[in-house]
Amino acid sequence: TRRSSDLFPVGKLGALAVDKVPTRKLLSKRMEYTDGNVTAFIEPKASTTNQFDIDFELASKPLTNVFNYRIEGAQNFDFSYQPALTAKEIADGMVRPDNVVGSYAVYSKTKKNHILGQTNYGTGKLFHIYRPKVTDANGNWTWAKLDYTNGILKVTVPQTFLDTAVYPVIVEDRKSTRLNSSHIPLSRMPSS
Repeated sequence: TRRSSDLFPVGKLGALAVDKVPTRKLLSKRMEYTDGNVTAFIEPKASTTNQFDIDFELASKPLTNVFNYRIEGAQNFDFSYQPALTAKEIADGMVRPDNVVGSYAVYSKTKKNHILGQTNYGTGKLFHIYRPKVTDANGNWTWAKLDYTNGILKVTVPQTFLDTAVYPVIVEDRKSTRLNSSHIPLSRMPSS
């Protein structure tokens, strides 16, 4: 019997890599994968260029509240955690949107800075992994927690939310890419 915590490939932009044979539907520019009670949606972010959303829907209460993703090629990236602003930073007028608090800015280790006459990679920022918003069928919502360690991105949904949620529940696991050559290769992994 498959469980929602089994390996569930979300895939790669461009050529989607699939390690299992889940149900797959192509709905215009939206790709959908289903495995058990979990359905993942990959689609371009509305009114943007070079940005996309990876969301997943929980049809019923999952066996776990932790969803792990292996990020292929993570050794080539620097993950910069974006904490909440300090009281001093707020007093100094800095602002950080709620979905950026607890998120990760991801930079190339090699494609950054500018050398005259070569490609200008700017800061080298490739993409941003925003803090996921979790919403149940009644519109109740909470933030999930992100944690990145050694090539694994862990998305933790508060267990108390899942215990009281009205299903289905949508986890908006938003990613945005910059630079046409970047992609986020993700594979869903079993939770420990």
